[in-house]
Amino acid sequence: MSKAPRVALDVETSLVYGRRILEGVSRYLRANRPWSISLEQHELSADPLGLLKRWSGDGIITRNATKESVKLMRRRRLATIDLGDIHAHLGVLRILSADMVIGRMAAEHLLERGFENFACCGFAGEYWSQRRRDGFITEIGHKGFTGTVYESPRSGQQAWKRDQIQLVEWIASLKKPLGIFATNDLRGQHVLDACAQLDLAVPEHVAVIGVDNDEIVCGFCQPQLTSIIPNPERIGYEAAVWLDRLMQGQKPTTLEIEVPPQGIAVRQSSDVYAVSDPTVASALSFIRERACEGVTVN
Repeated sequence: MSKAPRVALDVETSLVYGRRILEGVSRYLRANRPWSISLEQHELSADPLGLLKRWSGDGIITRNATKESVKLMRRRRLATIDLGDIHAHLGVLRILSADMVIGRMAAEHLLERGFENFACCGFAGEYWSQRRRDGFITEIGHKGFTGTVYESPRSGQQAWKRDQIQLVEWIASLKKPLGIFATNDLRGQHVLDACAQLDLAVPEHVAVIGVDNDEIVCGFCQPQLTSIIPNPERIGYEAAVWLDRLMQGQKPTTLEIEVPPQGIAVRQSSDVYAVSDPTVASALSFIRERACEGVTVN
């Protein structure tokens, strides 16, 4: 009986997205040959070089690949699957969410609700965020609209406070009613917090849609956040399929595989039809907030 391949799973366990990827890998292994797994609990962006220095094996699935770590993986002849989406392509087989499709889906969602003013809020220097932004801006452009973009780097607490002040000023300057695409749920929470500071009715004045369908984040948002549902379980499953093939000597026909999203979880933050008349918008907001309190036409 042949020895089980030794595989490292360099995937964060601190976020729901990473855990769902691992569920997809596990589903593949339950139906196929077993692996000897090395799994360390860590956050996203943990440096894989430390793992590679203390572990040796046959293959690795990583969400944290860098140019330096890829060089070391090649020297060791490790079969490698890259699930990272922060950096541009690193020359190994990458499997990731179809981010352009996600951006287009967000645009279609807001267009269907009658919005004519659009904005995108994301993170600077993040490959996944830029691709989602581009898909969004391209789609609304096809319908004859333009959109404004706000991006800032992920940052520490002090920089975040400055960023939130700038985000409030940016939203205040935009024409309403407004549809905002936040490139992930955390960014969506930032946008909703800014709207609350401005006393803007959501979704009547500003509708917001995020990405990842992180139910904890979306549930804590006020109002609850509409979110596009990616398919990390499928990404994990496909990663396991392809790693097995690579460890058996097969060559990929492409260096990038995209997995489309599953749909949209519509919640209160975008559940509206846009109207430009401020009086009608205020009436809709009033009805939504007090419909169960016995309000009358008067």
